[in-house]
Amino acid sequence: MTSALETGIKTHISKLSPDTEWLLENLPSPPIDKIFKNYIPLLYEKCGRAIEFQKELKSLTKQIKDIIEVRNKIAHTGKLPENIGNI
Repeated sequence: MTSALETGIKTHISKLSPDTEWLLENLPSPPIDKIFKNYIPLLYEKCGRAIEFQKELKSLTKQIKDIIEVRNKIAHTGKLPENIGNI
């Protein structure tokens, strides 16, 4: 699920700014939640486009952070954390 999220966000960025495609493909990814929260709005602004889904963007940021935290706990411990909520 986290890989699909990362892929979707990177695909969206490369469509907004095609000159970033090589970087997105070849460099390790910074935290996806920070890209989603900080970079995508900045990219829209630089492209002169309004974010029509700003309200949804804010509500999804916390969910993305939670998903990544669970993924990291699983990757580092090999176990599903207790109380993972709606993930």
